[in-house]
Amino acid sequence: MAVIVEELEENPDAFIGYSETTGAAYQLAGGKGKPQSTEQADVDESFASEVAYWGKANDFPDQIEKHIESNPDLANVLQFKALKLYSYGLTYKAQVEDEEGNAKYIDLIIPEIEEFLKRNRPAFLKMCIEFTRFYNVFPELVLSLDRSKIRYIDCKITKEGRYEVMDKVLGYSKNLYLNPNWATGGTVKDTKTVKIPILNPIYFPPDLLKERTDSLNYIFPISFPTGKKYYQLATWVSIITSKWLELANSIPAFKLALMNNQVTLKYHIQMPDYWMEWKYPKFKSLPKEEQTKLTKAEIDKFDKFLVGLEKTGKSITSIFKTDPATGKEYPGWRITPIDDKLKDGKYIEDAQEATTKIYSANGVDPALGGFTPGTSGANRNGSDKREAGNELYTSIYAFEELLMQFFEYISDFNGWDQLALNKLKSKGYTYASLVWGSVKAHQQTLNQVSPSEREATHDPIQD
Repeated sequence: MAVIVEELEENPDAFIGYSETTGAAYQLAGGKGKPQSTEQADVDESFASEVAYWGKANDFPDQIEKHIESNPDLANVLQFKALKLYSYGLTYKAQVEDEEGNAKYIDLIIPEIEEFLKRNRPAFLKMCIEFTRFYNVFPELVLSLDRSKIRYIDCKITKEGRYEVMDKVLGYSKNLYLNPNWATGGTVKDTKTVKIPILNPIYFPPDLLKERTDSLNYIFPISFPTGKKYYQLATWVSIITSKWLELANSIPAFKLALMNNQVTLKYHIQMPDYWMEWKYPKFKSLPKEEQTKLTKAEIDKFDKFLVGLEKTGKSITSIFKTDPATGKEYPGWRITPIDDKLKDGKYIEDAQEATTKIYSANGVDPALGGFTPGTSGANRNGSDKREAGNELYTSIYAFEELLMQFFEYISDFNGWDQLALNKLKSKGYTYASLVWGSVKAHQQTLNQVSPSEREATHDPIQD
């Protein structure tokens, strides 16, 4: 029989008792623990009322954020990728035609654009962060009162946006609804819901936008095409559905449990179920309180013995019960030392594999995060990071092109191409078009770059 002694602390997940005196575990009877539920990420294009649901419960982006917050590697690699997309910030150049008919790019300083960028500096960084996480981003543009200029821009929080159900004739959503509480039952009729018209550049090029009178604020939605009808699905989400993220998260939780339990558990003591009745023939007839008292006293004897068991010269005597008819020995007390499974680095390889999957799902070489997977990882050198970084710039170029559509539209609406041409006419140019992008620093070895070229500067316009 197994008796739970009052001084013992129970761990319902491990089904053992623990004595603080000796750091010993006592095996106890117990039922099965409750299984932990796993949040399943899902995307569903069903919709209710006026808005298209994002996920079956309209809470998919909120689930995504919880998953990101649950894993430092995932949070870090998404931020790293967003910062690479942002790089050194937004910039523009004038594209002109040289004497041989080839494209040439010239740096310019146009005061109106510089003031615009200074006034709206946070918007592009927010776009990079939201786009990297969700592959959907909702930048907003705000017109001046006379509708002659786009004065302000912003980027709405992606998880708060829901598309209006598509117009069956036009084939696109006319409005975006913003609400911070979609995951908890928010609706379009809530007082917190904001409705903003969607600007479709195909139907409303810059010239036609000036003629609209429905609003001064418009959403210019951008998404990376993955074949979904409303909300595109970021490819990195596959680490959730494939359970790799769950595995990655379970390893530190399990190791923490080992540290909190196993490191302090030195012995596993097993008392045979016949012991108390054999030693005390009237044990079963005793009151429950007396049984507990005798059992505690028996365990205390082992506690006193085990304290300082590591000292030399200590011995232990164990009495075995023998069946007088058959001579069969019954098992006696067992004291089993518990090995420290942490000292051999257990689960490190599993953790490395899970981290590698998180990076690969995001298209980022683990070397860029200072991670060296595999047994030969220590042999990697600086050239790995250099080439991996340059390759990453190449792979996210498509993302950048999508985001630049927003600034190209603003440039056309505000007439900035003409401002650029006005500055270049005196140089003999008859055509100029602004090209937008982010400033990037491709890494090279020192023998590829002369000392005079190692400082990043803008080339002046040549006379």
